[in-house]
Amino acid sequence: MVRVFSEKVASSSLRVLNDHFISHIERSGPEFEKQANRDLLGEDPDRAGPRKSTAMGERIMEKLEGIIRRLGSVFEYFALINLLMMVAITCIDVVGAKVFLKPVLGAIDLVMLNQLLAISFAGTVTLLLGRHVQVEFIVMLLPKRVSAVVESLVWILTLCFFVVVTWRLFVYGAETGGEVSATARIPLSPFAYAAGVSFIPLCFALAADILKSIRKIGHA
Repeated sequence: MVRVFSEKVASSSLRVLNDHFISHIERSGPEFEKQANRDLLGEDPDRAGPRKSTAMGERIMEKLEGIIRRLGSVFEYFALINLLMMVAITCIDVVGAKVFLKPVLGAIDLVMLNQLLAISFAGTVTLLLGRHVQVEFIVMLLPKRVSAVVESLVWILTLCFFVVVTWRLFVYGAETGGEVSATARIPLSPFAYAAGVSFIPLCFALAADILKSIRKIGHA
């Protein structure tokens, strides 16, 4: 008799607790689900939107950087070809002038124009690999946030400089359509246009560095 009574009491107590738990879930609804996500997954549904937008922005940045790296690699080959041509022309000119008394006509013009293209097309990959000259002994002593602000300003000024250089190269190419080099009589405008084109991915790489520096300011 006592056993039957205790079983009934336990069953009714469990039923009451179950009904109370279900009604609490129905009342809390979304809040209960949000708390479960926070506890189990470490996710905050209220911040899901900003996180998704941040992840999308990071994917876009990765794709942009991939395109810049591929263009930089292609332009690096152009720079290497021009560098090899500089070496070859110089060697042929020296050997021809000293041994055969026949120097290469317009060797100086050819070397200078190839040097222009070698430096221009190597600019993007130089920036991506961090091979350019940087003076950081003062910036390293500053606080992280101030250092990030200074870095952002430097990248912004650098981008402005190369945008102006690229623009002026195209203008120079248009204005010097009929000009040629002094000795070899090589047209100059194609080289100006080529140098301008070579700086376009460099400008995009600088813009990507600006965005990275701005992110550092937020995380500092």
